[in-house]
Formats: sequence, C-alpha cells, structure tokens
Amino acid sequence: MKSIIVGANNLVDSVEQIAAFYPSLVNRAEQWFELSGVSGNVRSPYQVSLNHIDAAIGRLKRLRKEMQDLSVHRHEWSEDDYCIYCGADGRA
Repeated sequence: MKSIIVGANNLVDSVEQIAAFYPSLVNRAEQWFELSGVSGNVRSPYQVSLNHIDAAIGRLKRLRKEMQDLSVHRHEWSEDDYCIYCGADGRA
C-alpha cells in the first residue's frame, strides 16, 4: 500500500515536470508549423496541445472519481485475505 501512496505523491511531480517543458515544446512545434506553410484543414500544435491538456484533465477527473469510490467501499476479500479494492489486510 505504501508504494501506491508514494506513487500518488509522484503524480504531482510528474505534472510539474511536464508543465516545465511542455509550453516551450509546443511553441517550437508551432514555429515549425508556421514556417512550413501548411494550409487546409490542419490543426496547429497549439490546438492539438490544448486538446491533449483537456483530455488529460478529463482523465484525471475520472481517476479522482475512481479514488473517491475506492475510499468508500465494502471490503471484498480475495483468496489471500486482502481487499481487492484497497489492499487492506483481512487478517489484521
């Protein structure tokens, strides 16, 4: 269970790392996009990145709901006496 909690703390660090480089990455891609002279029905890197951010936010919201559901549940014990949802030890 400890590794799951540590992993959750690292989620924030992961988002911070992405936020540190993502804007410059998208900015460079947008500069190349503009220099290429692409025309027609093609989305710019800015538009694509906003869609990716919105999708990530949506996924994080679903993950949050899943975690809320897990925090309020009736334990279901597996064959080794651990809860299949939260990992609680049924022998404790």
